[in-house]
Amino acid sequence: MSWQQSVRSGSFQHLHVLIRGEQTSLHSHADALRGCTAAPVTHIMMNRRTTWIINMKKIFLLLCLFPTLALADSYDAAVMDICGTHPKGDAVTKELNITPLGLTIKVPDNFTKMPDLLADIKYPSLKNKPKFIYSNGDGAVSLGLTEKASSGLVDIDVIKDGMLDLVKALKPKALPLTVDGNKAWLVVFKSQARDGNILNIQLFTMTDTKFVVGTFNMTDKYINQYCDVGVLSLMSLKETSR
Repeated sequence: MSWQQSVRSGSFQHLHVLIRGEQTSLHSHADALRGCTAAPVTHIMMNRRTTWIINMKKIFLLLCLFPTLALADSYDAAVMDICGTHPKGDAVTKELNITPLGLTIKVPDNFTKMPDLLADIKYPSLKNKPKFIYSNGDGAVSLGLTEKASSGLVDIDVIKDGMLDLVKALKPKALPLTVDGNKAWLVVFKSQARDGNILNIQLFTMTDTKFVVGTFNMTDKYINQYCDVGVLSLMSLKETSR
């Protein structure tokens, strides 16, 4: 296992480093990693043929930066998969604090709370209507958030599979990812409505205490402008109690 694989797998206690074809086993401390300690590791267990002293400052720095890098990689990959293009990187967003759910999320700067009349038209079924809905001016691009149940009562993989089966005629795709340190799924599909085709990006995730469903959708004419922003928005979901 390379040290990059050790980082990705979270195996910080036993980090393997390959040096000129020789495998050197390093024992590091998880507490040091969490605190981003930059001090060099001098206690190294080496095999008989290797006599190297390794300054670990650069490796510790990489480990400290890795969560941010991993998020960027995950976001870029999700945007490429869903939107078919690289993130534009010029989205202007603001953070909403949704106090009743104990969550924060980033949304486009022009989003406001969707008027009840428009929400009733967009979601005629109360069963499917999100508790909190935000949208652009004409309501053609929107974000909906709902707390469904206690996270302890939910198997997120079963929920994802059920959603895929429900919309299988629409050829959905599912992407696994991590949101705020929690396992999550994005389910993506296109549906039809009176105002044209709609791209639906649905998030299923669990916080420490909640099972949360988020939906970012947009009509065809807004996909180029909002697709990558929708992915960013859903992936920015955080629990405020952390």
